[in-house]
Amino acid sequence: VVVRDPQMTMTGDKLVITLNKNRKGMDKAECSGNVVLVHESQEKGKAAVKSIGRAQMAIYEPASGNLILMGSPQVQQGVNNHISTEPGTRMILNRDGRLSTIGGNKTIITDASQLDQTQGGNSAATPAPTSTPSQTIPLLR
Repeated sequence: VVVRDPQMTMTGDKLVITLNKNRKGMDKAECSGNVVLVHESQEKGKAAVKSIGRAQMAIYEPASGNLILMGSPQVQQGVNNHISTEPGTRMILNRDGRLSTIGGNKTIITDASQLDQTQGGNSAATPAPTSTPSQTIPLLR
């Protein structure tokens, strides 16, 4: 199943769409099973931010533009990864590309300058992991 919005594409095994009260628009879309989303946000005067998220379930709320990832969620922006460390962790990606996390998580930040130096060889850059119980992170742009 594929859901397309001007700012994101969400795929998964099953999709349930809930219409709003007047039945003239979508209230939310719930996607479950092997969910993958690609989200692109664009702030005025800044470069586009591309996020790739994976989870077992995602809820998209068009009114707010929020994408809520549940079930071992993880989000990658550039070379950096934000990964859940607890089963109940939720990650909320808003339309500006900002990520809020509720629950255990860790962020693996990779030094992009090290990647540039090692692209010709077999070695890889060493990520610098950080971990917090709950945080809001403006990821790299």
